[in-house]
Amino acid sequence: MEPVAKLTARFGRFVVIFSFVFLIFLLLFKHFGFAEKFANYFLLLSIFVVFVQMFKVKDRPMVQDSHGFFTDFPLLGWFVIVLAVFLVFRPIFSIGPVVWGDAPFFYHGAFKDFFLEPFAWESRGRLGVAIDLYWIYPLMVVYKGLGLLGLSNDLIIRLVFYFPAIFFAFLSPLLFTRYLGFSTIVSLFSVLVYVLNTYFILLIDGGQVGVALAYGLFPLALLELYKLTREQNNLQFFRGLFLFMLLVIADVRLAIIAILTAIFWVGLEHFTSFRKIRRQNFVKFALFGMAFLALSAYWLLPVVVVEPTTGVTTRSALQLISVLNPIFIFQPHWPLNEFGKISAPSWFFGGTLLLMFANLFFKISKRTLIFVFCFLIFVFLAKGDTGILSNLYALAVDKIPLGGAFRDSTKFFTPLLLFAGILIGISVQSFTEIFKKQVFSKAIALLVFAYLLFLIYPAIFGNMHGVLAGREFPKDLKVFADKVSAEDKFFRTAWFPEHHPFSFNTERKPALDAKTLADLRPLASLNVGTSDRFNFLHNKQFLQWFDILGVKYLVFSGDTRKVLADNTNEEDWNSLLNLAGNTEGLDKVEWGTSFPVYETPKSKPRVFAVDKVLAVVGSDDIYNSIQEHSADYCGDELNTDMSSSFGGEPRSLERGGCHQR
Repeated sequence: MEPVAKLTARFGRFVVIFSFVFLIFLLLFKHFGFAEKFANYFLLLSIFVVFVQMFKVKDRPMVQDSHGFFTDFPLLGWFVIVLAVFLVFRPIFSIGPVVWGDAPFFYHGAFKDFFLEPFAWESRGRLGVAIDLYWIYPLMVVYKGLGLLGLSNDLIIRLVFYFPAIFFAFLSPLLFTRYLGFSTIVSLFSVLVYVLNTYFILLIDGGQVGVALAYGLFPLALLELYKLTREQNNLQFFRGLFLFMLLVIADVRLAIIAILTAIFWVGLEHFTSFRKIRRQNFVKFALFGMAFLALSAYWLLPVVVVEPTTGVTTRSALQLISVLNPIFIFQPHWPLNEFGKISAPSWFFGGTLLLMFANLFFKISKRTLIFVFCFLIFVFLAKGDTGILSNLYALAVDKIPLGGAFRDSTKFFTPLLLFAGILIGISVQSFTEIFKKQVFSKAIALLVFAYLLFLIYPAIFGNMHGVLAGREFPKDLKVFADKVSAEDKFFRTAWFPEHHPFSFNTERKPALDAKTLADLRPLASLNVGTSDRFNFLHNKQFLQWFDILGVKYLVFSGDTRKVLADNTNEEDWNSLLNLAGNTEGLDKVEWGTSFPVYETPKSKPRVFAVDKVLAVVGSDDIYNSIQEHSADYCGDELNTDMSSSFGGEPRSLERGGCHQR
């Protein structure tokens, strides 16, 4: 093994660069299938080479600012970054709604329906489901409390989520790098990469407000975990615990990733003899872990006791990411941000990897190699259950407790981007140190700076399609909300294909996704074929089931998640509208909205009584079979809870509904 290690230490970096050039060649000529397979080989090769280098290289001090360029250029750099942040996120800093995708929206009157007590069961937006996002409960108490004080949703979501997420995404990597002793130029590029990249921009654009806030807090929380191995005082312990719990409240998945990152990072420093961990550090970590578990009891206990029903622990059969995405720090949905519409990175994204791997050719510190190795490890994790050794990730997600929370492997982009920004900054500094004349140093730094901004040009020029598209509040939705909120009784609304981001949605008047309703057994049993999930509208029995489910209004607002026009989808949508318009028993409501709204004949309240409850075990056609083989059959009306368990003809089970042969 010793000869192999020596050869790898001497020539391995050249093999890595040659493989990188070949990978770029494949992307340039759009051989994406082969490029993906080759990238898996490239990743394993790089991990092996960097691992050997870590143990062979002798540590040296990190490069510090050595001449006026490094004090003058950052002034311009910081200004450009701030300007770019305002350009990319200008809808956040402008007047108007910033809700789309997964971002929460509540009408002013809806806040009064909320309670301060945590619930394990929620029916807002669905028929009823066990709540899975327990950790964010303290943050939502603040959110709803501000709503009760009279603040609008537009202002609250900015104050609680968007502003802190962007602010900390800017500040955190700066504090992180300065504490570790990196130079100003490294801090500058780490901030640039961390706050202006395809992943974070799409988090904001998709309305994933909790993940975005956790992303911003991540470097600070990771730094506090690292400080536990260096600073021996109680103030540091409690400060670290406070910041880490903020990360937990925003998104516990990134908190777990922060722990994993700290273990990798500190462990590598220990085993490469960069910095040894003392025994008392393990005691402090144990106390920290116990305090973390105690403070997390509010979400840990429900997770253990209540079985999740939303499918958050189930891995998707769709493989929406490949190793090419994390290795080139390219979010697969960039820039359309439409679920299922993914793309391979363009060849010019390879410059980011080239800048990071250029460090292998400079005289660098051992810490830099540790960061390169950490970057590669998180590339491996971010690719998820695709590519080489994918079964390991799938096994971890399926078998490890809470592993299902990481079925979306893109969460590992967070530490990956933090390390990438630092490595790019170190590389730029090393390049500029080669040239003694400041004019060349400035040219290199400016060129890399402009290149990194070029990678996100769709966002800079406002060509986004979600929250960052900049929208006005749709007046039609306000008209609909006023009409629905004015009614006193409980009922549900079914939105086709799914509820609009600005739909009126409360516990007393839940807005349901029709595409989710179509998966319920009673309605699914009415569907013929598999291509059209709303085929059940052809069967008039769906009206009876909608009555039992308490659905009063059917709203055809269209698919807000679709970005690209599709002729086939347009034809299907028009056919659906014609079908609804010609369905006997559906009455069109004339409220002056641009989208059609229909009312069902009668909808039952949330709770209604029956004399008997009949439980049936059998196939979906059991009722038809009973009627065919029995001269007289009588049943009792189903209640709502029973309706989701079986199909058939609901009216045939109402009181007095006897069938004579």
